[in-house]
Amino acid sequence: GFNKVYDIGCAYGHQSEVFLQKEVGYVGIEEYPISDFWNADKFQYIEERYPLKIDAEVNDLAISVLCLTWNCYLYEKEKTLQEQCEALQRDFKQCLLYMAKDKVEFVSKYYKNYKEIGDGLFYFYN
Repeated sequence: GFNKVYDIGCAYGHQSEVFLQKEVGYVGIEEYPISDFWNADKFQYIEERYPLKIDAEVNDLAISVLCLTWNCYLYEKEKTLQEQCEALQRDFKQCLLYMAKDKVEFVSKYYKNYKEIGDGLFYFYN
């Protein structure tokens, strides 16, 4: 039921194949330059570090697997985590994060509800 998915920390964008098959729009966001994004002829890719301003629609979904909230991407520790969460809340009504469980309480302050969908996979929504 999502119009578009924003994949934050998409790497090469291999997961775009799932959304291509489901006919869901996909935007990959990757901070490191990648020369050959997967399905680059069909989807948009942004080479920039999140947070950046995204004008998502109400029915768009942010996803992040092993990127947002992970210590290796928390360049300024809790400050970076706060910036990521503030931007997610600003840009998206809902997000799906594969994340370390010790960060769930922090992220949940930015969304009204959340539920664990799988081991380490959390759906946050307002």
